[in-house]
Amino acid sequence: MMNVQGTFKTLTATTTPAATPTADTYLEIAFTAAAGSIPAGGNSGDIQLAIHDANYGPSRFNEANDYSYNPADPATKCSANNMPSCPTSTITLYKSGVKAWGTEPGGAMPAGDP
Repeated sequence: MMNVQGTFKTLTATTTPAATPTADTYLEIAFTAAAGSIPAGGNSGDIQLAIHDANYGPSRFNEANDYSYNPADPATKCSANNMPSCPTSTITLYKSGVKAWGTEPGGAMPAGDP
């Protein structure tokens, strides 16, 4: 049974947060009730995530223009060195609709975007 679910969401000029030149889509990760809960001070253990195209083909993603990608960010360095866990401020965490971690993208929509 899958206790973790993911959905790609599109940002626009009228969503909160609004789309920016480097942020127009995000992946929302959610847990089902069957996943249980973690007590205060508890630990879930590792949660690993992989994103791929429908055919598991070579990556067609361009991270260079993504808000959450910053080569200087500790998380990028951890990924490059195959380390299991590193914090990054450009990925947000919400609990019950309240932001608990991270910084959302900001700025104006580029001209011509939806």
